[in-house]
Amino acid sequence: MKEYGDLMHFLLYFRDDYKSEEEFRSFALKEIRAFIYDLRDFGIEISLSHHSTKTVGSPVNQHSNTTIE
Repeated sequence: MKEYGDLMHFLLYFRDDYKSEEEFRSFALKEIRAFIYDLRDFGIEISLSHHSTKTVGSPVNQHSNTTIE
């Protein structure tokens, strides 16, 4: 079984609350976006790649040097 970090474990805790994988992914992406935004308070800027945001909204920061894939 794959080992995940603390943030992913937190998100997976809520997985059973969603009826479909698509609903869970939408929830996870929303929370990751909020996390990325919150990190700015600590001087950390990251962004999502465009292919991970095709179905839900737009990238958090299109001008960042770091990408989460």
